[in-house]
Amino acid sequence: RYDAAGVRALKAELEDLIAFVEEQTGLKYDPDKLREFLENSKEAHDYYLKAHALRTRVPTPLGGRDAFSSFGIRMFSEGMPETVEFMKAYYEETLEKAEQGEGAIPNERFRVLVNGAYPFWDMPIFDWMEKEFGAVLVSDLHTRFLSTPVDTSGDPLEALARKALISNMGARAFCDAYPERAIELASRAKE
Repeated sequence: RYDAAGVRALKAELEDLIAFVEEQTGLKYDPDKLREFLENSKEAHDYYLKAHALRTRVPTPLGGRDAFSSFGIRMFSEGMPETVEFMKAYYEETLEKAEQGEGAIPNERFRVLVNGAYPFWDMPIFDWMEKEFGAVLVSDLHTRFLSTPVDTSGDPLEALARKALISNMGARAFCDAYPERAIELASRAKE
């Protein structure tokens, strides 16, 4: 769940984790340092979302393989200042391609929308789809991450819990009630 009760439960687990780590290591939790990471994360995340929103442009400037290339850095180092710089450059490069009408593939003919996980373990499938059919992936898990910013001004542990739950791609893609997912997918397909 990623409602208020879910946020409270995850925050309590984070507090237990902090107590355990402090006891085992002698290190102390620094809420200001966490807030700094959350601010970096928010900024990097915003650039990430803006870059992926450009995938709706015709032709799309960012295909499936290129979209997936940013996934690892976004998921595993989003709070780092270097990640903010990377995501800003990623967005600016994608925006420049979009503004110049540069497509991810030549002769885009079909646009593919995927709900849930696509076969990222076999990326040559995308190469084949693009080459054989002119089909490019324009909407996937990367366009389903948190689209409203998490307020980081209050309790940083609560903000971390909220961010972890709301921006978790599994929760967004697989735990939403199906009517809401269907409405969202139909809206994205029309777009």
